[in-house]
Amino acid sequence: MSSFSLKIIAIIAMTLDHWNIILGGSIYMRILGRLAFPIFSFLIGEGYRHTRNKKNYFLKIFFYSVLLQIPVFLFYSSNEDLNIFFTLATGILFISILENNKMNKLTKFLLVLFLVIGSEYFKFDYGAYGVLSIVIFYNFRERKQKIFWLFLFINIVYIYLDRVFLIQIFSLFSLFLIFKYNGKEGIKNKKFFYFYYPVHILLLYLLSNLIFS
Repeated sequence: MSSFSLKIIAIIAMTLDHWNIILGGSIYMRILGRLAFPIFSFLIGEGYRHTRNKKNYFLKIFFYSVLLQIPVFLFYSSNEDLNIFFTLATGILFISILENNKMNKLTKFLLVLFLVIGSEYFKFDYGAYGVLSIVIFYNFRERKQKIFWLFLFINIVYIYLDRVFLIQIFSLFSLFLIFKYNGKEGIKNKKFFYFYYPVHILLLYLLSNLIFS
């Protein structure tokens, strides 16, 4: 399964999840939505692995996260959460710290600890769970059994500490798809998701205003 195929599956799952949140719907839409973030976590790491310029890759995601957050602060001042791209950018930064051979172990530990705590304090979407998911998929790419157990562990902790719905455990089913990844990009569509994410959110909110106003 190519990265393009995985991305399309994740986009469909994400859209169903957001549809349920904004417009309402079946619990099954929420369950299918649990597939989205783990796949995106895996793909963001793959993008970082294969990019020619890792610094620019991080900066692109970070600046996009800031750009995407501006309308949220302007029109939804009650929403203090930071969008998913902050989480993705932080996961990439976490990986880059681990791979930096010029840092000693203590410095690395303090920096990644700051990132994990910061992702919770500043209310990143998925918080520490999201950041650690990215790191797990990246670091243990060839060790599927280890990915399974680590991902299961952080899901259990996430459900317990953040008191999220038990349906979060269905995110484990994303591993069946991720493990079928063949290392190929498939159809090139690097900018599609960056365009689709804000547009589909906007359209869903517009539809919600039309239906419920």
